[in-house]
Amino acid sequence: MSRTCWLFALLACTRALQGQDLPRLQARADSLAREWRHATAVADAIDSLERTRAPSGRDTIRVGALTIVTNPSPLPLREAAARAWLLIDSVYGNDARQLEERPYVIVPVDPDTTVEPPPTHRGMAIPWDQDVAYLTRLLLSNVPVAPADTALQSWLGGPLQPLVEGDLERPGVYVALVTTPSQASRRCLIGDIGGCRNALDLADDGDPLQRWYPSAPERRSVVLKSNAYFNRGPQLAMLQACANGSDSACTQLLRSVPPGALPRPLTYHARATLINVALQVGGRAARVLLITDLNSRIPVKIEGSHTSGVLAGDNSERPRLLYVGTPETLKIGDRILTSGEGGVFPPDLPVGVVSAVGGSGPRVEPYVELSQLSYVMVVDYGLSGSLPQPIQPMPRPGKRAKVASNEETQAPPRGTR
Repeated sequence: MSRTCWLFALLACTRALQGQDLPRLQARADSLAREWRHATAVADAIDSLERTRAPSGRDTIRVGALTIVTNPSPLPLREAAARAWLLIDSVYGNDARQLEERPYVIVPVDPDTTVEPPPTHRGMAIPWDQDVAYLTRLLLSNVPVAPADTALQSWLGGPLQPLVEGDLERPGVYVALVTTPSQASRRCLIGDIGGCRNALDLADDGDPLQRWYPSAPERRSVVLKSNAYFNRGPQLAMLQACANGSDSACTQLLRSVPPGALPRPLTYHARATLINVALQVGGRAARVLLITDLNSRIPVKIEGSHTSGVLAGDNSERPRLLYVGTPETLKIGDRILTSGEGGVFPPDLPVGVVSAVGGSGPRVEPYVELSQLSYVMVVDYGLSGSLPQPIQPMPRPGKRAKVASNEETQAPPRGTR
């Protein structure tokens, strides 16, 4: 019984005892007071027990470095932690190890709103009927990792956090590139690297206003989108002049904002999404692209000749052979090897054999049976000048010698990816 219920019981008993003699009423009141003190002592003991159990680690969930201290409940916290850890590890890298010393503290509570929840002195109170998706979002939105370096946080315009709804947020970057009033963003959309550098504010030279919004219509659009900021005091007349087509008024308004406050072509959410995508395909993760994939392009050559070309996937079982200088010299059964051009693949790795030479053009039958792929070989081909240095894993006894022996004595048995 809660302490409030005891109070109501006391009042009810007091009304019932009206008209009775004062000694008996006093004795009853003393008895109720003793019951009140006993109930308070029990409640305090329960609170103390819960506070003691939570930090003690008795009910601790660990996935990677992600640590959750909680009490037993129906909450699917382990499943949510497994999902969240993959994204947290890809975004924070070594900094994610801080979670070993910075645990989440989650207090499951009764989802029945008519039941008074226990007082919580630390942690997040979560109804125990929440599902895995909700808990995953909760963990990703409250990662207890120290803030990123100030330069990165300043560039982002906010904290670095994993994508909570990646599939929904990634299309937002495309929408931002299309709709933002900036030539730099539109040039970035069509693959102009210089435009991307300007849109993402990665170029240190020049005036940001001229780099981001070089034309009068762009400057006017930015001002009108920010009219709530300029619609006050002495700037009101200038805002009206800008709305009427005065570029000098628009420019003067944009130059009046404090340093670093000029609206950027891409918002914080677009920048954070791009950072998350970049981190997920680098660092501790890798993108595996099959040679049959529509996006696959591999420089190849025909064994025993100086003829080269490009093996292009089209999502069929047999990739196409493009840009062959003399396709009439190709014969069914010719071996196709990597050429090494571009420095992405080592030369002379066996890829497949020519399986067709007419119709839609030369086709190659890969050596590898992709439907039964069990092993892959990771080749370090000296790309340290082009790619960031990977995080070195701890060596395992006996593994290094075996890998070195395999690389010295045999080529990949089923071709390349």
